[in-house]
Amino acid sequence: RIRRTLLDFKYWIDQGGPPDSMCYWSENHQALFATGEYLAGRMFPEAIFTNDGRTGREHAAIGRERLLTWLEQRWRFGFIEWYSNTYYVEDIAPLANLVDLAGDGEIETKAATILDLLLYDVASQSFAGRLLSRRGRAFEGGKMGNDSLRAVAAKLWQDDAGAPRSGME
Repeated sequence: RIRRTLLDFKYWIDQGGPPDSMCYWSENHQALFATGEYLAGRMFPEAIFTNDGRTGREHAAIGRERLLTWLEQRWRFGFIEWYSNTYYVEDIAPLANLVDLAGDGEIETKAATILDLLLYDVASQSFAGRLLSRRGRAFEGGKMGNDSLRAVAAKLWQDDAGAPRSGME
């Protein structure tokens, strides 16, 4: 079922299939879709993807180019969804997967660099586990305490007992 889902998935708006309401335009969606396409293509290089009839190898190449563009844009211009406690989590997921799973030194290095910059943003703009700076694209729930980025920061900068790690107070 997982294989079928990956091969049937529509990774970009130009890949055929029935009309849908998926959001492709936002910064985090670009990273999520390109990462999914790249990794699925690498996992199934000879398989035919049903939405557009391309092979996995072709999808991996398309995803790779989209990823390199996205990574270059983050390096040159930063995040459009800057300091977003909502969307940084959506950027961390594909970046971490690329660091671990890309199998391509260029993508792994660039993804690790952008992930480091993102985490620097979190560390430098936080106090007591909360991201405090102004931000792009944040929602009421995140501003009112339901902040998924706090869990990420806690995992990175607190020990198992919940105390700040040395030097991160």
